[in-house]
Amino acid sequence: RAHFAASWPIFGLWGTWRGYGSTGLVALLLLSKIGDTAGYYFGSWLGKTHPFPKISPGKTTAGCVASFVAATALGGGCVLAGLLPDGPYGVFGGLAAGAALNLAAQAGDLFESWIKRRVEVKDSSTWFGPSGGLLDQLDSLLFSIPVAVLLFPVLFPR
Repeated sequence: RAHFAASWPIFGLWGTWRGYGSTGLVALLLLSKIGDTAGYYFGSWLGKTHPFPKISPGKTTAGCVASFVAATALGGGCVLAGLLPDGPYGVFGGLAAGAALNLAAQAGDLFESWIKRRVEVKDSSTWFGPSGGLLDQLDSLLFSIPVAVLLFPVLFPR
């Protein structure tokens, strides 16, 4: 049962691909992951305050804001580039998708960090250098996929 619960977002990826094709799937993955990169670099550069020191001590307020801004802007860019259909809301739908997926992605990252702290594991691994391990790469998808499954049909009806 736990195995199925942990893997069910995979079905959301399949549904996104079926509804929006490869470009929709690429947009979902880009919007889910861009925040990690923006958050890491801007947080390392400008970050002074840590909003979640007990859950994710390395996460900074500057990183969280940069993550949100980058994903929101990229959401509009995905519509302009044709990765997502313009739908009834045009670029604003893309901006909303980017913002919502980023909030979900950051929540997934915090959730995974919280679990690691609960089981007293500092890092899941170092396979990807400073980006962490496989769990660190996938944590943002934990909540962003379900949000996309619910939100894409509203913002980009077919």
